[in-house]
Amino acid sequence: MELTGIFPAIVTPFDAGGTFDATVFEKHIRRLYEAGVDGLYVLGQTGEGTQQSLQQRELVLEAAIGNSPPGKLVIAHVGAASTMDALRLCRHAEISGAHIISSLPPIGSYSYAEIRGYYETLAASTSLPVLLYHHPETCPEITPDRALDLCSIPNVLGFKFTDFNLFLLTLIRGRGKVVLNGRDEQLAAGLLMGANGGIGTFYNIFPRLFVEIFRFACKGQWSQAAELQILLNPILKKIFDAGLLPATREVLQHQGFACGVALLPRAPITDTVLKTLLRDLEMLPSPINDYLIRA
Repeated sequence: MELTGIFPAIVTPFDAGGTFDATVFEKHIRRLYEAGVDGLYVLGQTGEGTQQSLQQRELVLEAAIGNSPPGKLVIAHVGAASTMDALRLCRHAEISGAHIISSLPPIGSYSYAEIRGYYETLAASTSLPVLLYHHPETCPEITPDRALDLCSIPNVLGFKFTDFNLFLLTLIRGRGKVVLNGRDEQLAAGLLMGANGGIGTFYNIFPRLFVEIFRFACKGQWSQAAELQILLNPILKKIFDAGLLPATREVLQHQGFACGVALLPRAPITDTVLKTLLRDLEMLPSPINDYLIRA
């Protein structure tokens, strides 16, 4: 299938009790699609999927599918504490109308053979294409050679590629597999080296900007794509340094999307850090500030 474009790894909004807030979710989804994104990556690490109950995860995915216009793709992350739970989420995703299945490797200390077996089981359980998740910091057992080996599993579409190794990216593309860049700070470079698009946390905050980088790349306007990326990266680093997930939620709150706090045990950022971060956001240079969307 054709999989290309910009896919926010969408934040899951929670109320004060940590329960899914469907109203804010629907509002945020509308904002992302109005910005021109091509679909959603739901319940991954940014969406805190593995910290939620299976029942709540199913509700979140159904809301994402139900609020996505025709022609937009919903990628369902089904990684879970057990293979049985992942298979349940996979079946639910297929029945509910998701377009693609994705999963981190199984949680825990597993050998490569066990990880490969997990992906084989997942891919054989569904008629939907499967997007693997390559993240060396999360799963160093998947080395570059092993990532290439995983390409041979039937029904594997490609990778969510959260790696700085652009040489490996080109090798995976050479196998005919889809690669969606997962390092937001190098989207322009990833696209230059052949990525089909991107999946990212920061797309929640700057959706129009990442859509614009992708459009420049599609037109071969690489200097313009690089210029936006270079202007953007200093604020991305500040959000990283503040604490990626809690800081992202605070910025969304500042933009008018009350997504709540990250689930425990993740700690919130301090008031001092938040004050500095919000000040930095207000001082963003043009044209970066022009791409900010507020409610």
